[in-house]
Amino acid sequence: MIKEHILKNFYAFEIMVTAYAISHFKLRVFFKSKTHPLGKKDRFKLYLTNALETKSDTSGLSGFFALTNEGRLANKVKAKTPIFVVMGNPPYKIGSTNQHSFIENLMKDYRPSDRKSRENLQPLSDDYIKFIRLAQWKISQSKEGGIVAFITNNNFLSGRIHRGMRKNLLETFDEIYIHDLHGDAREE
Repeated sequence: MIKEHILKNFYAFEIMVTAYAISHFKLRVFFKSKTHPLGKKDRFKLYLTNALETKSDTSGLSGFFALTNEGRLANKVKAKTPIFVVMGNPPYKIGSTNQHSFIENLMKDYRPSDRKSRENLQPLSDDYIKFIRLAQWKISQSKEGGIVAFITNNNFLSGRIHRGMRKNLLETFDEIYIHDLHGDAREE
């Protein structure tokens, strides 16, 4: 089961080096405790990369073969691997620095078509919304459909500027289940 399904079909992206290293360590410990120690060639497909970039830039890493190879493997998964379940706890950050052309183009689907209103669209640039849009895009590539399961801020449920986002999600998914714990990054 471990080699046939989990190692073969489970992918993860992490941008923080410490979280990436700890995750690899904990996964090895977990598999060993379940009497499924990973061999030297077995690799859990957890990649050190920014999920919101279509291609990790590894050009400045000459001499660091492992990281360069890691970036290449992550890019291949991002571009070509069908994904059926996307889950996580994306960061909440209105002032996002993730302004890569790929995700910014996808985000246009969430913006209002008519810009007559004077609404501030900056909250649509929040990282958690970008991760929802990325997951929606990745699942929509699959002919079989899929599942998105995130723990996020709840602003998009009722925010006026999120109308385009809600409409787009309803057009993409057959069913949407939301368990609102009333979390809002702006409230104490």
